[in-house]
Amino acid sequence: MGYGSGDAAEAIPMVVVEGWQQAAAKIGVDRALSGEVLLTRQQYERRHDGLEVDIAYEPQGEFVVERVGQCLAGECQDVGIEYYRFVPAAEEATQAAEAAE
Repeated sequence: MGYGSGDAAEAIPMVVVEGWQQAAAKIGVDRALSGEVLLTRQQYERRHDGLEVDIAYEPQGEFVVERVGQCLAGECQDVGIEYYRFVPAAEEATQAAEAAE
């Protein structure tokens, strides 16, 4: 199986075995891939070039990339490292706020 955006690719050697459908069903691929955000060609090209893109999407109940490391000095070398933050769903945030009161 291969995947690539045009300037880079991943090649993953795989062997399909009997019963793969049952194993794949346990992973929840359909659920994991739901909620996709469709981009226009211009938005895709801007994202691909590392530029800001205005996308109407508010994450809820998921992890987001908060920042990507850019430090390359002394003991701080995190260039390209992604730092994640969890964004609670609206109801989770409300429950947490009520519990804190």
